[in-house]
Amino acid sequence: MEKKRRIILAVLAVLLIVLAVVFFQQGGRDSTSLSSGVFKDPGVPDPETEARETVTFYFLTEDGPNLSPETREIPLFASVSLKARRIVNELLAGSEKGLICPFPEKTQLREFYLSEDGTAFVDFLGEVRNHHPFGSSADIATIYSLVNTLTFNIKEIKQVVILVDGRENQTLGGHLDLTKPFVFRADVISR
Repeated sequence: MEKKRRIILAVLAVLLIVLAVVFFQQGGRDSTSLSSGVFKDPGVPDPETEARETVTFYFLTEDGPNLSPETREIPLFASVSLKARRIVNELLAGSEKGLICPFPEKTQLREFYLSEDGTAFVDFLGEVRNHHPFGSSADIATIYSLVNTLTFNIKEIKQVVILVDGRENQTLGGHLDLTKPFVFRADVISR
């Protein structure tokens, strides 16, 4: 009986060693390899491939309340969520062509979620609310700069809900109801 037990333990030990070797050999492979030029790593472009795509951002102009498009290239991402995060962070960084970013300077993205029905939940740190200017024009510019940029560039996003510190808020600057989702609005874009 004792001899049988030792044989079983020895077989199990050998099996465990074999499984460990196989596991570690596969773990050493590059799991962030590229397929079709699309990045599978969360945000670090491959310098050899540099697959990129053109994205349109919406910023304010100096001469009016409407938004103006600005295009630039960003790395190509396989994940919609990673692409959306990158787009929001680029939007918050501001224009590269002298247009005005309607977000307060200290605004930071806290989190991004995308539901199966195409609703994007964009969650900002409280600074967006604390430093946001009051007025309906400021609300419209800030909200639709974000909404139009995301919905125009990412077909999976149908509507956008804005959260602050992980919670719904009534408003940013006192005028637009943030408890409802927003959709693309062409009428706020300069012609």
